[in-house]
Amino acid sequence: MRVVVLIENNTASEKLACEYGLSLYIEFGGEKILFDCGASDKFIANAEKLGIDLNAVTAVCLSHAYSDHTGGLSAFLNLRKNGLGRAGKTLLPLYASRGVVGDFYLKTGSIFNMPVSVKKSLFTHSPHVDFILFERFAEIVPGLYLCRRELFDEKQTPANKGFYEKFEGKFRPDEYGHEIFMVAFPGFE
Repeated sequence: MRVVVLIENNTASEKLACEYGLSLYIEFGGEKILFDCGASDKFIANAEKLGIDLNAVTAVCLSHAYSDHTGGLSAFLNLRKNGLGRAGKTLLPLYASRGVVGDFYLKTGSIFNMPVSVKKSLFTHSPHVDFILFERFAEIVPGLYLCRRELFDEKQTPANKGFYEKFEGKFRPDEYGHEIFMVAFPGFE
């Protein structure tokens, strides 16, 4: 198993960009996985500097719906217009919780003024992507799994109190049902 940080809040090298966001490149069981896409396209330049060919990525995972982890998805998909997912399939699999398609906002003061959702047009205008929106659990390859966060505990997420979901025309506190985490069992590799 190999994990390379493509972008996050800090950098160990002045040659690499950093931003408030996250993108990881993971090799596991013959797969080359992009886990999140940062807040912008900066992770693409970092990958190039690190010698990682993003055209070789065989699957994409989005950990949650917020733009600090999905903002660079459009740039990545433009880079990968040819699709080419795993084992000769023409579609690139993209895994996310079913809840990732919600409308999420950051509230400052009394105003819901900042949308933080993944761009919905990506779900309808990306014909080379196989969107795998799962309810609770997904297997990428044997030994590598994605699980959706099941329980919301407000005490565990005090820093996120300003995030809301617009649901049926009304704003409600985000319960983070769109968040996923990855579990790897390296012995399966």
